[in-house]
Amino acid sequence: MHAWIRRLIAILEIGGGFMGFVLMLLSRQWNINKPVYDWILFIFFIFVFLFGIVSGLPLLEKPQLGSALSAAYQALQIPVISSPLLTYELFSGLQLGFGWSKGRYVFLYGFGARSILVFWKRTAPWLIGVNTLALFFFIYLLIQFLPNIKSTSASGETINHANNVQPVENRRKKSARRGARLSGARRSTEARKQKPVHSLHDAFRQMPSGKVR
Repeated sequence: MHAWIRRLIAILEIGGGFMGFVLMLLSRQWNINKPVYDWILFIFFIFVFLFGIVSGLPLLEKPQLGSALSAAYQALQIPVISSPLLTYELFSGLQLGFGWSKGRYVFLYGFGARSILVFWKRTAPWLIGVNTLALFFFIYLLIQFLPNIKSTSASGETINHANNVQPVENRRKKSARRGARLSGARRSTEARKQKPVHSLHDAFRQMPSGKVR
């Protein structure tokens, strides 16, 4: 189930991103005299669609990285806004959602790619909507991404704890071995002190040096 959802998201992101990139290039009127603002928007959406392709590629091979990038890309596609102040819409691959305009609900749909960002357009109608498909993908990817972060953090803490415990255990073992050697040395010394004297030669040998005259 999860593999199929990730594949669907990857197909929509890669295919939609490529289609959006091509449409941006084909629909562009290459006129140097165009306003700087128009060129900025063009470059912005070119990078957005390229980001969509980059987000979809690692989704199957590296799920953690792909989930993070794809969640950010899906978040850009959630809002649909139209007003005289701001008009914004972006989708890549597929759009399915609902909106509110002129006192009634409207169904939002689209296939392929679309990018709109306009400021201060008085004739723009009022509409507020949500791309529910992008919202679903965003929540799904977020759920997939957050547990991976927690598990990675937990494994890192376990490794650090093991690294901290190991030197302590090594010091304890060394102290135990050193104590065993000292105990053995004491017992050997005591055994030599308590050795019985069988001859005068042994008595002189056990006496400390410098005491014999």
